[in-house]
Amino acid sequence: MKTLLQLIPACVPNNELKSQTNFEWYEEPVGTTWTLSRVNEDYIHIKIVSYKDIDHKQDQETEIDFTCRTIDFVGKVVKILDLLIKTHGIVGFKECWHEHDFPKSSYLKLKNFYITSTTYCVFEYEDKGCPLAKTDINKDIELLFRDIQS
Repeated sequence: MKTLLQLIPACVPNNELKSQTNFEWYEEPVGTTWTLSRVNEDYIHIKIVSYKDIDHKQDQETEIDFTCRTIDFVGKVVKILDLLIKTHGIVGFKECWHEHDFPKSSYLKLKNFYITSTTYCVFEYEDKGCPLAKTDINKDIELLFRDIQS
């Protein structure tokens, strides 16, 4: 999800904003490379290339190569994540995917962006000379449980 967040100005600071990101999805030995590119503020381009052997990048085939509205793609991702978290729970997700915790912060940022098209509200403050940040835990939990219309 970090790769998607990095394309959306409302989801990351300017120094983390990218025009293109990519990641690999391993299903050993096969796998896919996803390349996400920001066309402009409203559209992203998605290209998914599959490989019969992802480690050696052998036998590649383009599965998907299209441009869509960023908000539409974010909506699909959020709805899938909503289903995963509501089906498995936070601890259950970790049990199913062993090494991976549910990406709560990224999920909440994307869900907030999908619903409001705005930046997630983070309060910055200083304590004993140390810069810190916090969110309203009640709003975090409310957003976590908020249903998304299909």
